[in-house]
Amino acid sequence: MKNTKTTPHIDYTRRVLEAAVILLFCLLITSPASEGMHASGTFSHSFIHEYNGAENCLVCHRQVSEDVATSIHNTWMGTAANIVGKEGTETGKLAGVNEFRAGITSNEAFCGECHAGFGLPEYDLSVGKVDCLICHAPNYKKTATGPDPSIDVLGAVQSMVKSPTREMCLRCHAMAGGGDNNKRGDLELAMGAADVSKDLDVHMSAGMTCQDCHTFEDHHVSGRGMDLRVDDTPTVISCDDARCHGSEPHPEGSTEGRICNQHTDRLYCTACHITSYGKNQSVEVSRDWENRTLADDGMYHATIVRESNPAPIHVWWNRTSEIMDLADPVVLDDGVV
Repeated sequence: MKNTKTTPHIDYTRRVLEAAVILLFCLLITSPASEGMHASGTFSHSFIHEYNGAENCLVCHRQVSEDVATSIHNTWMGTAANIVGKEGTETGKLAGVNEFRAGITSNEAFCGECHAGFGLPEYDLSVGKVDCLICHAPNYKKTATGPDPSIDVLGAVQSMVKSPTREMCLRCHAMAGGGDNNKRGDLELAMGAADVSKDLDVHMSAGMTCQDCHTFEDHHVSGRGMDLRVDDTPTVISCDDARCHGSEPHPEGSTEGRICNQHTDRLYCTACHITSYGKNQSVEVSRDWENRTLADDGMYHATIVRESNPAPIHVWWNRTSEIMDLADPVVLDDGVV
């Protein structure tokens, strides 16, 4: 009977050849001729026939992967700069209390579905656990430890794009809080469609992507909301940026325009230009854990109230926030700890 087993020497030779092909490919994609194709977002990773997580990406994109590993999309921790009473301390999602499942601890499997890596269950946030597909692959879905078994992972790998689309950002950010438009109010999955109405979002209807405003510096994202604990970059995102609308966005040729421009140093654009939210998908406005029910999944669920098109409540904000971390002492209303 003929021996069909591959000898160690042949297996070693095959691995060397595969490595040489990948190295040659990396050299080709950095050549001037390939830059336009790569930048256009049409570049194919069709040469990858087996997906091994970050191991595949590190061959060509080690520095980029290391940048991702230090970003808050991966670490979920950082040094607080705009948190009242916690300036200069280490905090973040991993240390914080949230209103959805109380905290990351014991919920790693659920939270890991949107974490930018595969190491959350064991808190391994090293570069070898980074998941590039969560931001760069269309029609992708993951678990805390790897791609979801229900998807065609090689199809996702081979169709990756350079710049994330709105759909790729919204698959996590619109689903914050466990469901579409639960947490943000002004971010819903419908905004990831090719055609978005002006009523739903005027910027996205013009074809803008998330990173047109939320610029990236070495894969660290700019911008913060009042619920964010740490900043990934010091860059402040604002409508009055000279690249966008400027400090006097209204036409000076009319009385109305001049009057409106007199307000822009105190009132933010959204105060006048967002009259309602939760337009396509209703938004969660209340989550009551005192009135909870035991569901068929064996878990307690809060009583949730949702509304469509509620009017925003205007408050002053100085870009600082107050948070609670799991290690913070509990202080009752009467001051007793």
